[in-house]
Amino acid sequence: MSTVKVGMVALGQLPVDQAVAKDYFSQEGLPNVKIEYQTYPSGAAAIPAMLAGDIDFVYTNNVSAGLAISEGLDLKLAVGADSVSAGNQQVFVPTGSAVKSVKDLQGKTVSVNGLQGLGTLGVNVGLEAEGVDPASVKFTEVAFPEAVSVMQRGDTAATYIVQPFAQSAIAAGTAVKLFDFNDYEELKNLPIGNFYTTGSYASEHPDVVKSFAAAVNLALADLKADKKRVAELTVTAAKVSPETADTIAASIQYIPNQKPSETQRVFDLMTKYKFIENSININDVAVAE
Repeated sequence: MSTVKVGMVALGQLPVDQAVAKDYFSQEGLPNVKIEYQTYPSGAAAIPAMLAGDIDFVYTNNVSAGLAISEGLDLKLAVGADSVSAGNQQVFVPTGSAVKSVKDLQGKTVSVNGLQGLGTLGVNVGLEAEGVDPASVKFTEVAFPEAVSVMQRGDTAATYIVQPFAQSAIAAGTAVKLFDFNDYEELKNLPIGNFYTTGSYASEHPDVVKSFAAAVNLALADLKADKKRVAELTVTAAKVSPETADTIAASIQYIPNQKPSETQRVFDLMTKYKFIENSININDVAVAE
């Protein structure tokens, strides 16, 4: 039996869990494969592990992938996964805050979970769309679990958060939504995370990469159509309550058979907001449609 090692960040494992449960890997040409997970705290930690040969694929956010590619690292896009949708990427302010619109963020401090991540990228898009110079806003790094409390004590004026933290803040009455990434055309349905491999692995194992992508796409189609199943998998993977899992599941938008050109949008925004110096051509990165 052969082994395919997959690096996971956050809940990236859910489509693979579904593919294993439905035996899609066997169906798509990998009948005797064992899927082995390695969990990492971030894409920044997982990508070097893949490049070192510790894992064969990694689910990571596309900003981390773009940063790695811009540094000349050998990443190849195997298959898309999820995207921005209403309710899953938002900016909140404290209840009763003087910040009533995006324009009010000028000169203020906004927390994000990573300074060079999707949060900063999305906030920049929102600021510019509302006529605010992104350079006038200071970004500071705060982990999601602490973001609202840090904001409440006045250290930040607003925070970028995801589910279930946003719903918890609403339920507690401590914060209100300022804007949703999906409000802006440049961010609407923007790919969040994909599965990547290395160029060398793709060259040496093209059939494995093709079969992996096909199996994951079948799982993505299942999960897109069945939020209850997403919640069931989330309970196990994240070890959260069914109620919390429902909130998370409702916020995830899976995109089966996602075109590589959609990820090009992320790389273009990274160039626009100077996350990277040189543009990335998705045709040089994608190995599977």
